[in-house]
Amino acid sequence: MRNTKQKKALGHLWKPIAAYAIWKLFVASTYLHPDLDYARIWVNHHWGSILAEISLQIAKLFGETGAQRWGYIVYLQDAPPILFEDHCLAFPATFIFAVLVFFFPAPRKGKFFFLLFGVFAVQTINLGRLASLMFMQKYASDAFFAFNHSYTYLFTTYSLIFLLFVWWTKKQSKRRISPNLK
Repeated sequence: MRNTKQKKALGHLWKPIAAYAIWKLFVASTYLHPDLDYARIWVNHHWGSILAEISLQIAKLFGETGAQRWGYIVYLQDAPPILFEDHCLAFPATFIFAVLVFFFPAPRKGKFFFLLFGVFAVQTINLGRLASLMFMQKYASDAFFAFNHSYTYLFTTYSLIFLLFVWWTKKQSKRRISPNLK
């Protein structure tokens, strides 16, 4: 019995690692083909522009009246420009979350709604991250900004994904034990 549980646990462990590897291979392959690279850049700039606009409005809400946006770049007064691209768009985190949910043995309907909820949660956390980083870049030291940009928010995002997935899998296992539970 114990050996079966260990195999299941290891089976779930390889999925996020494999998902991240697939994501990295996909992104690397887009650099090799001009049309794919153009599509990657187009998606990055357009989604980055949306996140930049929302973050700009958050900055204005907190009194940054001189804040401006040009495409996927936000300018706060007396601060270096902030670019919203690549990992800042939370695509790798969203992809890993989606793969975890997709490959988990559960009813499709439950997966679909949880996937929508989880993607929304990951992007919402990311938006808070981006808005916070804008203010840190302007008001905090470079070292404080760099640490939070590289570690704090990475930990926060992947912790959210882990906690969401654990919560959902527990909910799914209760349904398997007693299908009448809602």
